[in-house]
Amino acid sequence: MALGGIGAGLTSTVFLVFLALLAVAAIVLTVWLWPRLAGRSVRAVLGRIGLVLLVHVSVLAALAGAVNKEVQAYPTWADLLGGGAQQRIVGDSTVPGAAKVAKLQVTGRSAPKVPGGADPAAVGQLEQVTFTGPVSGLRGTGTVYLPPEYFAKESAKRNFPVVVVVAGKEHVPQRLMSDLAPAAAQLAASRANRVNPAIWAVLADSDDTARACVDAPKGPLGLTFVGQDLPWVLRDTYRTATDRNEWAIAGVADGANCALRAAMTDSDVYGAAIMLGGTAGAPDGENLYGGSAKVRSLNNPLSRLKHIPPPPIRVLVGSTRQDGTADELNKAAAPPMTVATLPGTAGTTAASWKPRMGDIARWLFPTDKQASADREGS
Repeated sequence: MALGGIGAGLTSTVFLVFLALLAVAAIVLTVWLWPRLAGRSVRAVLGRIGLVLLVHVSVLAALAGAVNKEVQAYPTWADLLGGGAQQRIVGDSTVPGAAKVAKLQVTGRSAPKVPGGADPAAVGQLEQVTFTGPVSGLRGTGTVYLPPEYFAKESAKRNFPVVVVVAGKEHVPQRLMSDLAPAAAQLAASRANRVNPAIWAVLADSDDTARACVDAPKGPLGLTFVGQDLPWVLRDTYRTATDRNEWAIAGVADGANCALRAAMTDSDVYGAAIMLGGTAGAPDGENLYGGSAKVRSLNNPLSRLKHIPPPPIRVLVGSTRQDGTADELNKAAAPPMTVATLPGTAGTTAASWKPRMGDIARWLFPTDKQASADREGS
């Protein structure tokens, strides 16, 4: 049984069925053994007490699992266990309460600006969306690109890899989708049999403070929104892959820093992070950490790598002409975390990374043919 946010996690149907069967088995076992434990001996009395406790614990576990699925108090094993590479510190939030139902709403549809017309089966489709994070309670908005294969009849039961692009403080999701233009890059590479088609979702929350992507003590849960809420609403709405290695998170500038921290903190969800510019330090702003050095340290990727075992993720770093993020991460990272560098440099704007989107798509989800060619060329 996989322990993670995707698969047989704390809120999965598989886990709840397991708990229910465990409770039924405990009751059957009690009925079967009870006559054999009749009598007043110490052994018989202790046996009956043990059976009663077993039934109570198993039934309560099943009820707790059902309640947890409803309110999403502990969406993942990492949240329940609170340690290791998934460790996070969350103070009392001022958010009124996580939404029990957080359906993603599609508010508009359009065709991407690519050659080939406007048929979704030929060029894919852009969907404008709004939603409320089921854990953080934060409102979100964005644009989701569905590849043409998503609409093919022969792919009706196919699940697709996902790239979540985090919009930073200065980015509007719709504009960021236009500036990066992943649809055009993916279509060209897919038609050349170089990449497997993927869903690209450029998303952001509506709280400016939460855009810092930090679970602020007594403040908005910005990191939870990115690391847990975004995958939750996408899985709930679209045909998405279940393997964490087919989920990636990316960002530009401060969004890149957020993407790295989300992948490190929620590596049970994301298998890869793409940093387009940005730094590997903690976001600025003392108010984000409630004066706690520990909270600030947990939001500093370089500090985490010194004090917490590295997560099993791969990171692609695209550098600007000024920063040294790739060198810093390469020195700090150790297996199972790997760091690769996107050849060349770009500027500090999202549009400056547009020519590199094909390379990023090939790094993320290459076809077997492309992966073989890359190995031969390396």
